[in-house]
Amino acid sequence: MKTTGPRSPVPADVTLSRGVKVSGPKVDATLDAAARLQAVDPTALFALREHALDAGYTLTDATLSALRKAGLADDSGVSPHTRAIVADFVAGHGLDLSVKGRAAGAAGVPGAPGVFRGPLATRIGADVVDDARAGRADRAAKALLGDARALVREAKDTGRRVDVGSMLRFTAAAATLVDKNGAARPELQGLLVDAQKVFGDRLSRPAALLFYDLAAMTGARLDRDAPGVPPMPLRRVPYWQKEAHPLDGFQSTPKLPEEADVVIVGAGLTGGAAALHIADEAKKRGLKVVLLDAGNVASQASGRNGGNLEAIPENFFGAYGTYDGYAEERYKFLKASYPHLPEDVLRAQANRIAETIIRFAYKNAKLLNDDIKKNDYAVDQSMSGWLRLALNKREEQALKNEVAFAKKLGIDMGTISPALIKKRYNLDSKFHGRLTGNNGNFHPFKFVVKEVQTAVDKGVLLYTETKVGKIESKSPTEHLLQTDRGTIKAGKVILATNAFTSDLLPQLKDIQPFRSQIVNFHHTRNDLNGITFTAKDGDIYGNFPRQDWYKNSQGQQRGTLHLGGGMDTRVPSAEGAEPSRKVFQLIEGEAKQVFPDLKDRVPARTWAGPMAFVEGKHGMRMPVIGELGPGNESGILLSIWCNGYGGTGCHKTGYEAARWALDGKLSDDVPEDVFGVARLLSDEPMFDPARGGPRPALTPTKPTKGPSTSKQR
Repeated sequence: MKTTGPRSPVPADVTLSRGVKVSGPKVDATLDAAARLQAVDPTALFALREHALDAGYTLTDATLSALRKAGLADDSGVSPHTRAIVADFVAGHGLDLSVKGRAAGAAGVPGAPGVFRGPLATRIGADVVDDARAGRADRAAKALLGDARALVREAKDTGRRVDVGSMLRFTAAAATLVDKNGAARPELQGLLVDAQKVFGDRLSRPAALLFYDLAAMTGARLDRDAPGVPPMPLRRVPYWQKEAHPLDGFQSTPKLPEEADVVIVGAGLTGGAAALHIADEAKKRGLKVVLLDAGNVASQASGRNGGNLEAIPENFFGAYGTYDGYAEERYKFLKASYPHLPEDVLRAQANRIAETIIRFAYKNAKLLNDDIKKNDYAVDQSMSGWLRLALNKREEQALKNEVAFAKKLGIDMGTISPALIKKRYNLDSKFHGRLTGNNGNFHPFKFVVKEVQTAVDKGVLLYTETKVGKIESKSPTEHLLQTDRGTIKAGKVILATNAFTSDLLPQLKDIQPFRSQIVNFHHTRNDLNGITFTAKDGDIYGNFPRQDWYKNSQGQQRGTLHLGGGMDTRVPSAEGAEPSRKVFQLIEGEAKQVFPDLKDRVPARTWAGPMAFVEGKHGMRMPVIGELGPGNESGILLSIWCNGYGGTGCHKTGYEAARWALDGKLSDDVPEDVFGVARLLSDEPMFDPARGGPRPALTPTKPTKGPSTSKQR
């Protein structure tokens, strides 16, 4: 069951909606701010693109009034120019648009922005569109180039720049010159190169955004150093969330329940897994399970990440430099935190942590893969492997040592030579890399949505847009969660709150929010054969999401290159993770060194998301899985795989939380000295033999059975 609340007033002829989104103060404030901007600068809809996707959209009377003042709407309603802006806006964000009750928008050309038929096309010249559709692409391109020259002459005569309305007409017609995959045909590529020279610096800011957005969405090449090139892409909606949200604003019942046996806070990769794995047994036992999220399902880190599934969370110590292998990096953290402990103790504990994490990650991948197969989830999965590139001899040796370490644990991992890296993946490398089987990438947003939907179908109650502000523990079996929609009493609580944890639990201030950032390039040559690759301390990583794979007319594999990286940066709030121009330029620059095909390509979108790291001597960038404390707080479980590699461990973290909620204990895969909460609250190491801590030792494991990547090396 879905429920909705009243929306802001909308005119009869234009409606923008996101399914069942509930209107509220956030929506109204966003639109009011947009209206004020629009009155003086016709870029408010672009501001809406960048800053208000999660608010849920309507066009208010105030916004329409401002549009009229800006000359973008006439007195009788909404002009074709405005409809075209809205259509492009809709195309970029997967919203639903109807005009006078009839569907309208950018349908018809895959991936092309601003394609609005009818009045817009006739204004640019019906013959242009007709020529393009009839196969007379050269003729259409020449006519459009003539229009570009006319627009520039008009702008010079009036002392103004080419405006957004004119550019909407231009891009709408130009977007017909794409192939069946939405990629620029040679005629469009030539047109855009020539038009860029013609337009020069005569484009207004919103007009420039649209021009370069067309090039980005169609994979065209342009001079990136020319005047007027936007500093970052127009589109800021995460790639994973660009389609309509199936569970947008979902409420299982109109009112929040007063009590539940188990409440899960956070509907991302971890909370979704907890809900999925608790659902069947909870139904058998007659337990009421409630899943809460302050926003929408998978709308934060789980829908804003790289979509990678990797065996080792390569958190390194100190400033960016050479990666010395997971066990060695763990030793560096321990040495800095506990310099008074003997070397053999620190080394043994570093190996114990490395073994524990790698085992956990391996089981996480298997569990995730099994759940995908069991439930027949279509989540664009590609398990072709994970390639880690070495940038120097020291790093190469570290990766070789890591392979030897992992093989003792039965992990499918091996080295791969520079020649084979080039042959298989067309990547240049001077050193051996590390290739891990049973790894790769998937669509995290689709996956979380599907597992939450499965849990809901089995009886778990879901309430989105329900923020928990405070938790009061009366006893180990009675916890009051105060939300912005009322209070709910829970027998047990699972906190899958990641970067938002310290907002709810200030005492865990070491769990801090950081920013991750990703860039997309469309219609890029795809030689990775389904793998995920990383390099430079994880400072650059990438894959080609499977849903965009295709072969062009020459039989070449192409797709959307999904690149992340940039230095991990602390942000004041998990909700304030905005894209950084500096990080964008860093990613783009380094990406071109790895992928020469990106030269002069225009990036299509960039976005940021919050991730959590446990900082300081207590945290050492390690996950936190364990009961919040003794006494009353023993009924609250922190379930946070917070190290920047969500795909590596979140699914099993949620599984462990579900087992705890049902049976009251965690498995042996979650030792307290590695994952426990108590380590964050004490200066004394839990593993110190002098305090009775366990004496760590590497446990031999038989190699796992199954297909190996070793033959590929």
